Amino acid sequence: MTCIRRLLAATVAVFACLAYPLAEAGQDNVVQKRGDGAADSMIARHEGQFRPNEVSWYRMGIKPEHPDTGIRSGYFIAYGHPVAPPYVIEIKEDSALCVNGVQVYPPLPDPVQPARFAQLMAPVRSMPDSVKRLYALVDTVTKRAYAFYANAAAVDGESSALRTTGDMVMKSGIADSVKLGYPGVLRIYEKQIEGPLVLFLETRDELRDHLGRLPSGLGGTERHSRLDVARLRAANIRGELAGGRAIVVTPGEYGYLGGADVFYAARALLSDETLSQSRKWALLQSRGFSGGMAYWLLANYAEREWQR
Repeated sequence: MTCIRRLLAATVAVFACLAYPLAEAGQDNVVQKRGDGAADSMIARHEGQFRPNEVSWYRMGIKPEHPDTGIRSGYFIAYGHPVAPPYVIEIKEDSALCVNGVQVYPPLPDPVQPARFAQLMAPVRSMPDSVKRLYALVDTVTKRAYAFYANAAAVDGESSALRTTGDMVMKSGIADSVKLGYPGVLRIYEKQIEGPLVLFLETRDELRDHLGRLPSGLGGTERHSRLDVARLRAANIRGELAGGRAIVVTPGEYGYLGGADVFYAARALLSDETLSQSRKWALLQSRGFSGGMAYWLLANYAEREWQR
């Protein structure tokens, strides 16, 4: 039963990751300069953390358009694929932001989380039916709690929303007790699960906080919020490309990574057949890419796409 409890706790943690919007990459994601020994140690540590079985999870095809005019400077990498200039940045009627026809905000669906979840849940088939039913109920209530909190916070404020969300979870039957924490932290205690299960609840305006506070008077509804963020991000992308910088977008990250030096260093690493995948993954991080970005690059590398 202890193993089952731990698996259920891990399962709910995964659901929290799926429901909780992923944070963005830093606005200037550049590795600090170190001494050679420290750098080698860091690379070795990264190499030891590489998970080769997960590379295939990051594969995603895109079909960029090839406009005749647009921004000719800078480097844009979307979902592991370099997009060739010139760049045209446009916002579609549904408030989706596209670069050369590739939607980058809201990001395309992430193939990694479902794959990771499927791997985690493989042992579920051997669980007793009673545990499976509990797991399904936790899944449903967890997802409902995020939506319930966001809607209630917009009307009643975050403190009141947290209390009413806790009441909703208690009434669902999955909890023996709940504890409230601020801001937006809900701990759920259930005797069959080694817990607590911790939900980090956020409002629908959470993305604004990642990008910085927007000017007052902009938006107010979910649709307006999405359009405002698309406009802000479009302006950022235009400015960074015009300045010759490299931009990397994945379903969970959005970052600026220097300029031509970063692009050509990544191309050299990815094309080097003498390096193992784990070594490439570690060295890409030494050039400023996050671990997630490095997986996207490895999984989708095609030599022809990197020719400039």
